[in-house]
Amino acid sequence: MSEVKWIKLVTEFFDDEKIKLIEAMPEADMVLVIWIKLLTLAGKKNMNGYIFLTKNIPYTDEMLATIFNRPVNTIRLALDIFKKFKMINYDNNGILQMSNWEKHQNIEGLDKIKKANRIRQQRYKEQHLLEMNQDLSICPYCGESAKLTIDHIIPLSKGGKDEVNNKILCCLKCNQSKTNRDLDIFLNARIKMNEPVNINAITHNKKLMNFLEYKDNKFRRVIITPINTTDKIRVDKNRIEQIRLDKKKKYNDAVFLTQNEYNKLITELGESSTAEYIERLSLYIRSQGKEKKYKSHYATILAWNRKDLKGGKNNGTGKGYNNRYNKGPEKEGIDKYKHLEEIIQN
Repeated sequence: MSEVKWIKLVTEFFDDEKIKLIEAMPEADMVLVIWIKLLTLAGKKNMNGYIFLTKNIPYTDEMLATIFNRPVNTIRLALDIFKKFKMINYDNNGILQMSNWEKHQNIEGLDKIKKANRIRQQRYKEQHLLEMNQDLSICPYCGESAKLTIDHIIPLSKGGKDEVNNKILCCLKCNQSKTNRDLDIFLNARIKMNEPVNINAITHNKKLMNFLEYKDNKFRRVIITPINTTDKIRVDKNRIEQIRLDKKKKYNDAVFLTQNEYNKLITELGESSTAEYIERLSLYIRSQGKEKKYKSHYATILAWNRKDLKGGKNNGTGKGYNNRYNKGPEKEGIDKYKHLEEIIQN
């Protein structure tokens, strides 16, 4: 509960009609003392005027008599008067509540205090959790020994969330230097300026590597894209197109090439030669059952092309095996592969 150590008691307290009626009673002083004690107890509980031992256990007359150090009969008399004057009421669970509680405490102000306390407690828990899962002796960014502060890995100004998974402890100097820059830009700038970067600590920090990848002395930012409810893939947002190009596609039922590899073959050998080599390799693989023999079909085609060039098998273009109807030995080779294709199809 929030620590609130005050209630509001206006200077016109004794001018209230109900208080004046109570003062006219024989037990007036004792009843008014109990009323003040109820107000202060409600303030301590700080639950919008509710008074209870726990949320499920209401105070009994005997409990209040013990707490207020007053006879139980006096407590019952006072409560009956307060209930008659509608100064208190009971909910369905028998929990006592002070009526018009907003007269005695600023509800809006209390809500702000509660919110501030919740935020402070949350930050304390997050700080404690971060400290438990991090080496507090060095900054994970620069590797220097310094007092650590909380940094948002993805800046709040760029959509980062204010939660533990997006927070890390780093030195004040790095925190101020990073400002609202993306982490990869900040680290690459330090590398470029020959400023200290704790690459080993960063690359072994699972939390940071959820946002980064490191290759060729350079950091790249990655995003996490859900594939399904049980699987996730880390995708570099700047390489989505590259991933598509690197996905292998099947040609002629047996040859596997990425889009990049196929484009390179077209550039180097021409469309006709590329088609011939793909057909040639496909026939050979299917006839021999050696799908796993070649680690790279792209490299195999280039090797065959170099071998053909050395053997003089080209049509004058300098691009090797380029015409399936060449005369001589090459024509015999084509007929052989056409025969193999007929065998496979039949």
